[in-house]
Amino acid sequence: MVSVPFEFTMDWKLNPESKVVIAGAYKGIVAMNYWERWQPYLYLFEPQDWACDILREQFKDKPKVSIGEYGLGIEDGKFKMGKFGTDGCSFSADCNQRGTGRLRKIDTVFEAFGLSHVDLFVMNMEQYEFKLLPYMFEQGMIKTVDKFLVQFHGCQSQETMEYIRKGMMKTHNFTDPGIGCWSIWEKRNGH
Repeated sequence: MVSVPFEFTMDWKLNPESKVVIAGAYKGIVAMNYWERWQPYLYLFEPQDWACDILREQFKDKPKVSIGEYGLGIEDGKFKMGKFGTDGCSFSADCNQRGTGRLRKIDTVFEAFGLSHVDLFVMNMEQYEFKLLPYMFEQGMIKTVDKFLVQFHGCQSQETMEYIRKGMMKTHNFTDPGIGCWSIWEKRNGH
């Protein structure tokens, strides 16, 4: 039996006018699945240059796909990354396999792309979600996203997890899909 990635099994009820942001697009496997199912506008962000080369080749004939050769962050700049060259590459990881990648502030990026509303935001950011989500709370950006699919990585303090949970619960309902560290957050009506 072939194992199907969890992200492929969800019916997000997207359509060709939907806007989907994927932070940590890597080689575009999830993005291509979403493209084949719904042909939404895809905004793919990946800080590893070599993975962006793959994304550009894979989506070269798809004008509704935008590729940012950087990660979505809380600041602009070039930063060290651990586990470089892998799907676990991270601005937060500290290990021997090192490289560098660029981050751009998420609010600046959303403004540049005209993203005042996002139907689905997929975060697979290898611990950087613990920095980006609080920043999005502070900037009031959480309410611009209808659904979040977040893969939480690594051990964080109970205080950090509680802060994120409380911040998300102000506007979104939580669903536990029962798959490891994945979380689904759907915006409540009126927010």
